[in-house]
Amino acid sequence: MGRTASALFACALLGVSCTSASVGGQETLDQVDKATTLQLETTLRNAAAAQETFRANTGSYTTNPNVLQSEGLNVPPEVTLSIVSGDPTTFCMEATHTRAAGVTWHVVTGGAPESGSC
Repeated sequence: MGRTASALFACALLGVSCTSASVGGQETLDQVDKATTLQLETTLRNAAAAQETFRANTGSYTTNPNVLQSEGLNVPPEVTLSIVSGDPTTFCMEATHTRAAGVTWHVVTGGAPESGSC
């Protein structure tokens, strides 16, 4: 599967519209960047919800991302989720994506996913 086909498949999988363009002979897919961002945001939103469920059951947030799977969290294989901090009252989690080298998004207790590190 070529780059364009792979990118369009990724967009279809995420349920977003993608269009491709050719600039100077190099294909670009601006929507792939949007799809990647959407996947990071969605993963962090779902992880935050899993953290809240875990805290409701145990009285504290976890620092182990694997524990969140027991709360229903599914992390896509191309996303890496890290829990930077977690204690009885707060957490901060980060996510990176294989298609976005050097890009990190994070979410803190009660917040929305944002670009940048904890």
